[in-house]
Amino acid sequence: MPGRLGPGGRRIYRKQAQLPARIVTGTDPILDKYGLPCVPMIHCFPTDDDRRVDMTEGNANGKNRSIEDFLDTETVMPNISAKDEYLKYRNALKENILKRTDLRGIDIKTILRAREKGLDLLKANLER
Repeated sequence: MPGRLGPGGRRIYRKQAQLPARIVTGTDPILDKYGLPCVPMIHCFPTDDDRRVDMTEGNANGKNRSIEDFLDTETVMPNISAKDEYLKYRNALKENILKRTDLRGIDIKTILRAREKGLDLLKANLER
């Protein structure tokens, strides 16, 4: 999908990634507690044609590898507000992600609670 050109002519994408245990250490308790196969999360990075840069790789946040599998993608401007990003996330959940076979029947509130725990996990990993 072509992206919008951001600063310096770079294409900017927002991608909704899965947060399974094989990507982020410590995710299993969250998945078990909420009965989920993954935690849909927002992950932003600049791209240029078929190349992308994962700015979080190597940040001691518990990520074991780069994210390669995406649940949803959307082009956004680099300075998207936190509110607009969250609204886009909720819309992607409702319109696309929660319709997937492995997530069908799961309440959006369950996903949002798991997302909060996932964010707490990433923050805790950074504080170590």
